[in-house]
Amino acid sequence: MKRDLDKLKTSLSEEEAKAQALQSQLQKAQVELESSRAEQAEAANKLDELGRAKAASMERLAVLEAEFRTYKTVCNTPAKIADQLGKLMNLESERASAQSRVQAAEEDADAQKALVTSLKEQVLELKQKLAKAEGLRRRLHNELQELKGNIRVFARVRPSAERSVLGVDEDLGTVMVPHNGQSNGFRFDRVFPSLSSQEDVFAEVSQFVQSALDGYNVSLFAYGQTGSGKTHTMFGSREDLGIIPRSMGQILSGVEGMRESGWEYQLDASFLEIYQEHVRDLLCPEEEREGRKYTITLGENGRHDVSDLIYRRVTTMEDVEEMMVEAERNKSIARTDMNERSSRSHTVFSMRITGRKATVGGQQQALHGTLHLVDLAGSERLAKSHATGERLKETQAINKSLSALSDVFVALSKKSPHVPYRNSKLTFLLQPCLSGDGKALLIANCSPIESSSHETLCTLRFASMVSSCELGKATRHVSCAAEGSGQISSCNSEESLSSLASEESETSALSLSALASTVRSSSRRPTSAKSETATDRSPPAPAPAPAPAPASLTSPSSSRRSPPLLLLFLSSMLPLCSQSSRSMAREKKAVGQPQRKPTSRDASKR
Repeated sequence: MKRDLDKLKTSLSEEEAKAQALQSQLQKAQVELESSRAEQAEAANKLDELGRAKAASMERLAVLEAEFRTYKTVCNTPAKIADQLGKLMNLESERASAQSRVQAAEEDADAQKALVTSLKEQVLELKQKLAKAEGLRRRLHNELQELKGNIRVFARVRPSAERSVLGVDEDLGTVMVPHNGQSNGFRFDRVFPSLSSQEDVFAEVSQFVQSALDGYNVSLFAYGQTGSGKTHTMFGSREDLGIIPRSMGQILSGVEGMRESGWEYQLDASFLEIYQEHVRDLLCPEEEREGRKYTITLGENGRHDVSDLIYRRVTTMEDVEEMMVEAERNKSIARTDMNERSSRSHTVFSMRITGRKATVGGQQQALHGTLHLVDLAGSERLAKSHATGERLKETQAINKSLSALSDVFVALSKKSPHVPYRNSKLTFLLQPCLSGDGKALLIANCSPIESSSHETLCTLRFASMVSSCELGKATRHVSCAAEGSGQISSCNSEESLSSLASEESETSALSLSALASTVRSSSRRPTSAKSETATDRSPPAPAPAPAPAPASLTSPSSSRRSPPLLLLFLSSMLPLCSQSSRSMAREKKAVGQPQRKPTSRDASKR
């Protein structure tokens, strides 16, 4: 993995050097273009001068011809006639010389125009090469971040009728926030200015949705102050869909496309909210919640389960829309001085994805992915919200849970041996996605107006701290079972590994085409997986399961944008899978399970 990382770093530096070389060529071409323009202007001036000289000469010739006729009538002597003829011939030669100079100037002007056209074409070609190099640099940067296992962080600026005080550079991925006379700069993986559409945002988010289909635990957070556009980003409207409905459309299209390759998927969705540290099922009417405990427990396939939570089977977009309408009706919303419709709880939409396919040899492969789409309640300052009574309790609970989430990210960024996941229901529920077992994406929503600059600064500082967290390479949840046996085991055999990799290469094109069609229709981390981080009051870690099948060696971004690169990686790594599977299992066992002292039974076995 380190070798791959070094190669990626080398490739990145080479592409940056190429980009700089292209930039220098572009600057040189621009200098030459300016020089040619100056020469063309000078030639045009000369041509004008020659034209004026030609006109004057023609006028002089007309005058001389008139004088000649006069002299011819007045003077009858041959000597005078010969003198006048000599003068006329001199004038004719001068006229022919001036005409030749004019013709030469016109030819030189045509040559200058052709040169200017050629230089414009060169400048356009260099700009296209520079754009391609910049795209390649971004893709390599994304792959490097994927190998490092960083939590990806995007920033989105909400549109506002008031004057924006934020400086947003979409190309560089930077946001400048002025506050108390100082300019504070932040850089993120992606920045969306106020004019960015929901489609633009989902085009970058869709790669994480695809990872859930590939068998990973994925979580996406919308974070920011109240009124910064988090709910709009996640839910959107009927005319302008948000991330949740677009993600479901992509998943349904992907499932339909992979059915042609023999895969059968089961999609189960739930919708809950965490209100004042209590879990509420938004798909269960309030009068039916009595007696339900909603306890978060450790589940299978790296998931955390919630007891008594309703899961609904999803087969069409109508199922998703019905769930969203019901959840919106049961969701806790109230009015404050900062927001007319303020979410008073954290809402979590979860989709459990199980894919199965029969393989040669009578075995059945299974992928287990989970997608959490979280609309966090907005942080509030009591000095602005003026919350009292029940709203005050809600604000305190929201700020406390957000503080617990911040404590988790601080511990992750410092690589602390203890991460306080259990300090909050939210962090404990999403622990599998934040503990090195899955992938995470944070969208920091910002308000651009001056009166919210302090809250925006706090939001971006939190997002910048989150971007420094390294979770390690995510774990792909794959299992195999003999048909009819009912026994499930990890896919560690060489045949299963090779079969899984070949099936992935077969279905990648279908997944990519389904992904592209979904995005169009909706508009209109390099180490092995880390062992479970110790948590406070956590139960003893169970004995580790056999090593799962190795995850895909390319990032979701690369698989979505460059299918040949995915196939190249798979073909180059397939011969290594059978040799490294047992060593990977031994390493995961050594990392995930503490060493125990040898017993007499072990000695007898030896």
